[in-house]
Amino acid sequence: MKAVLLCPGQGAQRVGMGQDLAERFPAARAVFAEADAALGTRLSRIMWEGPESELTLTHNAQPAILVHTLAVHAVVGARLAPVAAAGHSLGEYAAYAALGALGLGGGPQRAPGKRALRRPRQRRDRPGCRRRSGRCRDAPELGSDRGSG
Repeated sequence: MKAVLLCPGQGAQRVGMGQDLAERFPAARAVFAEADAALGTRLSRIMWEGPESELTLTHNAQPAILVHTLAVHAVVGARLAPVAAAGHSLGEYAAYAALGALGLGGGPQRAPGKRALRRPRQRRDRPGCRRRSGRCRDAPELGSDRGSG
């Protein structure tokens, strides 16, 4: 029998996720410890204790889902020996990591980019702020005639 992994995307997070795995399986516990060390924060605490309002923030939810998926894979992956993996949105990172194309060191910090772990440093007080880079440039507001002509 051949196995294919399907990895979840954002929205699958819940307080307590993975705690049972870490308590029962040393391989899962090692994944959570490695992720905490790589991130320089106790993501596992947020995952296991919440609060939900903190876990659901994108910069916590995305790496939490990735790490949880990798912990599950650490427990069952050798038994399944998946031949392929797929993921919804963020789950693509977990699918790559589960198949060995992306190591954990390249995973939680990049889920889906390093910025995912930090509160966005966006400046929303000026028009023309770019959402991804946080850099602002002078740009006309919608509906204004600035910059035309």
